[in-house]
Amino acid sequence: MNILKRLTKKDLKQNKKRTIGTLIGILLATALITVVGGMFVVLQNTLLQGTINMDGYYHAILYDVNKEDIDTIKLNKDVSHVEVVSLYEVEEDQFGMMSYSKEGFNYLKKQLLEGEFPKNNNEIAITDYYARKTNTKIGDTITNLGREYKVVGKIDGYSYLYTTDLDSDSNLVYITLKHPKNYKKDISEILGVDDYTKSDDNKYGYSINNDILRWEVFAFSDRTTSMLTSVVAIIITIILATSVFSIRNSFAISTTEKLKMYGMLSSVGATKKQIRRMVLFEGLYLGIIGISLGLLLGGFVTWFLTYIVNYLTESANMISNGWAFYYKFSIYPFIIAIIVGFVMIYLSTLSSSIKAGRVSPIQNIRNSDNIKNPKKLRVPFIIKKVFKVGGTLSYKNLKRSKKKYRVTVISLTVSILVFIVAASFLEYGLKEVRNEFSNADYDVTVDARNRENEFDEVDINSLTSLAKSYVEYHGHYFYSLDNVSHVTNDSAIYETCRETDENNACISKLEKFAYISITYYDDDSFKEILKRLHLDYEKNKDTAILLDNAIVNRKHVRLTNYKDGDIINLTNLDNNDTMTYKVSKVSDIRTWGLEDAFDSTIRIILNQKYFKGNDELVVDQIYYKTKNPTKLVTQIEDIDDLNISNISELAKQMKTLILIFSIFIYGFIIVVTLIGVTSVFNTINSNMELRRREFATLKSIGMTKREFNNMILLEAVFYSFKSLFFGIILGIGGSYLVYNAFKNQMDFGYLLPTKAIIISIIFIILLVYMIMKYSIDKANKENIIETIRKENV
Repeated sequence: MNILKRLTKKDLKQNKKRTIGTLIGILLATALITVVGGMFVVLQNTLLQGTINMDGYYHAILYDVNKEDIDTIKLNKDVSHVEVVSLYEVEEDQFGMMSYSKEGFNYLKKQLLEGEFPKNNNEIAITDYYARKTNTKIGDTITNLGREYKVVGKIDGYSYLYTTDLDSDSNLVYITLKHPKNYKKDISEILGVDDYTKSDDNKYGYSINNDILRWEVFAFSDRTTSMLTSVVAIIITIILATSVFSIRNSFAISTTEKLKMYGMLSSVGATKKQIRRMVLFEGLYLGIIGISLGLLLGGFVTWFLTYIVNYLTESANMISNGWAFYYKFSIYPFIIAIIVGFVMIYLSTLSSSIKAGRVSPIQNIRNSDNIKNPKKLRVPFIIKKVFKVGGTLSYKNLKRSKKKYRVTVISLTVSILVFIVAASFLEYGLKEVRNEFSNADYDVTVDARNRENEFDEVDINSLTSLAKSYVEYHGHYFYSLDNVSHVTNDSAIYETCRETDENNACISKLEKFAYISITYYDDDSFKEILKRLHLDYEKNKDTAILLDNAIVNRKHVRLTNYKDGDIINLTNLDNNDTMTYKVSKVSDIRTWGLEDAFDSTIRIILNQKYFKGNDELVVDQIYYKTKNPTKLVTQIEDIDDLNISNISELAKQMKTLILIFSIFIYGFIIVVTLIGVTSVFNTINSNMELRRREFATLKSIGMTKREFNNMILLEAVFYSFKSLFFGIILGIGGSYLVYNAFKNQMDFGYLLPTKAIIISIIFIILLVYMIMKYSIDKANKENIIETIRKENV
């Protein structure tokens, strides 16, 4: 057997190109599995660390625990850490208080905005809201709950003030478990029941930190975790299927080339079992090398991708907002890659080893098992007519070597299928994200809806003077249509009872009506909207713009049959105030704040200056267009009780996320395609090597160089068009399945993957042409006489 192993190693060295191609396939597949598993671990760790950074590391909170029970909980063998927060009741005109331990502020991730955390029970930290409300600054002394405190810091929050080292009989107890996987059993014991999820007699009120347990031990099979594990499983299945097919091709070619050698070995006494072991040994030998290199490459790429993602997110100012990938080394992706890799190689070599051991010595030596009798082949008339002798020979050769032809076509077809499906997945996955910011014609928004005091004229003037602005007002949100006959979609029609009795039972007929959501803009903004719609301002300044395009049952529909110039009658549902407006335009334009308003609500846009109702309109939102959003946000922050959003920053972050997602998807597409390409290269190149004597013979009987080149190029055409035909059809089917998976969340209609199809066509034609051209150039350089005399290696 040692002799047979040496023969196998020698053959691998002599056929370097085929060996390198097979190794590349194994290496890429192993590396890709390692990266998928490694990034899954990184993502899990990132989500876990992100949750910890938000709220601290604990698995459950117990409510209203007394001091004696706290000591008992601390001694529990299953608890690794206990953090106690004491609560104090809120008195009239006072703020509630929380007392943390000195370490508790950091452990529970309280966000310090300014100053420092309290170090004793004479110091206090206030919230930003308290500071604005009371005009209190760090260094001041305040009185709360009957005591004086020195203000030493400002903490992100709202209702409570924070101190340390105070005792209370009402405590929150944050529990961290030693073995999170046993959380149900351990928490049930602490609560004094057999199963806290099924009991109403728990000793304390409690809440479970589902986010920590979800990412730490995958405790809950919700949509997110199920989606992540499903995606990883699907990706590994695709890699395994593609790689097994690709590597199997390499071993099948290798076995076919060496059938004569196996026949000679059989004739001198080698058993079928030994022949099979030779093929399996070849797979094992290549597997050890390829998998080892793949593990190293996969481990490095996982680390490098984490670094690149963090670099991109940092450049988009996302790390400061909590976006950061946390690299974590785990042995499990490597173990999975090794197992899957060797299973992949075993499956790839199994059929080849059986074939090598099954054929008789005479058949092996003759090496005629894969060749059909050319006399039985009939060449279609159109091929003879159009492609002449070269086409006839190409067609006959492909029919004589059906298995090799089929292997090449399937390899190309799989590559096309994977590319089109993955490209469709990327397109659908990113379309909704792109849509969210694609129509936003502003950079900063100010939300005044939660403001305690309405804006006066001075506020509005000071805000709108900062940059180009669009002001949105609101009065009563919804009005009814007097005549619902204009409504063409039932989703926009509602029913209400005219009159109810003392028991709230309906005693009169139900009345049908439709809601209309009215958005008012200031005069300058309305003027700009009319300009976009190519409408004259003087003629239409007091008219309504109707938006009735909605998504119903995941399809775009109109909700009414109103036309330009129609009159729309509105009734205030609260006070029966009526208004009448002419519809200047039925439009699908989406203005500031209405970019994604596609629900089953009829909307109209009105000019606030020509509002006909009796209500007083107040400012709702202000939208800004500016070249320096950051500076503008700083200017606005001095105004009290405003919710400011830097849309340009969010858009930049979203584009970065799109880029990151694209890197992963296209990286996956490229690597899987490369695996398929190695298979195609091995198949075509080895097929050409095996036919060297055939080519030399054809040249020796008079075939010109041009005829020879045409013959080979025609084979490339047959390979390309057949694989494109099946690959595109299967790819379109796969993209439709992707569409069906996505349309439950959103439906933009099925998008034919035209771009992916065009790229596939160009890529396949170039790929096959380049491989064939390489083989042609190599064949043309060989000496005819020497080639005919040589045996195939």
